[in-house]
Amino acid sequence: MGRHNARLTGRVKRVVNERGFGFIVLDDSSVEYFFHFSGCKGCRIEDLNQGTRVSFVATSGTKGPRAEEIELA
Repeated sequence: MGRHNARLTGRVKRVVNERGFGFIVLDDSSVEYFFHFSGCKGCRIEDLNQGTRVSFVATSGTKGPRAEEIELA
């Protein structure tokens, strides 16, 4: 997986708690990033709800953009 070094900010668009993943959309709504709860850093799974503001490191997953090192913004 490739890594971009910049931290981005956005908001949680959708969470599927029973499957352990969700999606984050950038502030300008141009790109959607997949995240897995294992990518949380400094926040709990329970903290990530629809609309929650977060910062994260953008990476490239096998199926597209992925968020890692997720923290509350």
